[in-house]
Amino acid sequence: MADTNLSKLNQKTLRVPRDHTYTYYTNSASRGKPTLILFHGWPDTAKLWANVINNYLLPSGYGIIAVDGLGFGDTSEPTDAVAILDAEQIPTVISVGHDWGSGIAQRLYNFYPTRVSGLGMLNFAAALDALRKVFGYGTIEYWKFFVAEDAPRILSENIKRIYAAAHGSPESWLETYCAPDGMRNWVSSGKTQQPLQPYAGGSHEADFLVLQENVVVKVPTLFWGGTRDMVCRPEMLQRSMEAGLLPKLTLKLVDEGHWALLAKPERFSEDLIQ
Repeated sequence: MADTNLSKLNQKTLRVPRDHTYTYYTNSASRGKPTLILFHGWPDTAKLWANVINNYLLPSGYGIIAVDGLGFGDTSEPTDAVAILDAEQIPTVISVGHDWGSGIAQRLYNFYPTRVSGLGMLNFAAALDALRKVFGYGTIEYWKFFVAEDAPRILSENIKRIYAAAHGSPESWLETYCAPDGMRNWVSSGKTQQPLQPYAGGSHEADFLVLQENVVVKVPTLFWGGTRDMVCRPEMLQRSMEAGLLPKLTLKLVDEGHWALLAKPERFSEDLIQ
């Protein structure tokens, strides 16, 4: 049975500037050891990491921040993890996530690259689904373009057009995000930018353009997943590798499914610590 005991850590709550409450579990690093911030995915809580924390990270002296996120555990709603780092007075962390938590771990680097010294991704990749029967249109048609072989090049060459698609009128998404090949056609069309929402442009757009400079992950990165994960296929990482987005990647695969972290905690912990 998986270990779910986090009693060796200090449980804390923090009201962040956006007026949400975060619950997280923390332990200070030994001298010379880094701190890891751990993001769980769906449908877990911070307890996902208990085995790894209790048997490997704590005995090895690593600092730990294990977060209840996305409305799970005792946390109210998702918010900014940097507020926790600031509250703990931790300048940099190794950002690690499982499942959808990997997306949060990556975004922490994208938005705050100077706060992240390393990145770990477990059992996470894009997946395609069609919801036309429910809504009458495909809500995630754009995913097909985003995971295409030529997408990294096209997107990087048309960042301003991506911003325009994201912040046009809500109804315009039916032609870009939700139509077959809609996003590809919009980005590649050479059309002038569509009218933006009142909040868009200016510093908001500038922040978006700065973010793109951090798409390439320049810190040591670990991808760790199961070859029998039938949803988050590790092969989905190949496009990012070929696009040069992960120049310092270490790839580790085990003969397990989506919760390989729970099935082989010893192997994961050894690979993570290395």
